Amino acid sequence: MQTSSSRSVHLSEWQKNYFAITSGICTGRKADAYRAQILRIQYAWANSEISQVCATKLFKKYAEKYSAIIDSDNVESGLNNYAENILTLAGSQQTDSDKWQSGLSINNVFKMSSVQKMMQAGKKF
Repeated sequence: MQTSSSRSVHLSEWQKNYFAITSGICTGRKADAYRAQILRIQYAWANSEISQVCATKLFKKYAEKYSAIIDSDNVESGLNNYAENILTLAGSQQTDSDKWQSGLSINNVFKMSSVQKMMQAGKKF
């Protein structure tokens, strides 16, 4: 009986995810549902409930659908997690001066105490 109740619980979770995916209510929910499906596939494969071939096909199917939502720049169909941050970085002004010079040169590196310690440790071997 325990097996049938665990199957009904999994079926219920599967039904919730299927509804979230097919209803198109919210892209965030849809992404969560795909992620849950991927985790379920991983769990089933780890427990030898499905074969490696089956797991590979299912991983590919759901990973492609999940990444299409995450990486989409369409506001209605995707989450576009990266675009705002990238555009902010790309649009920011350059704050470094063209005249800036590094104080780090070969001679200055060898004067650093940590480099001298490493060189002395290397001489001991």
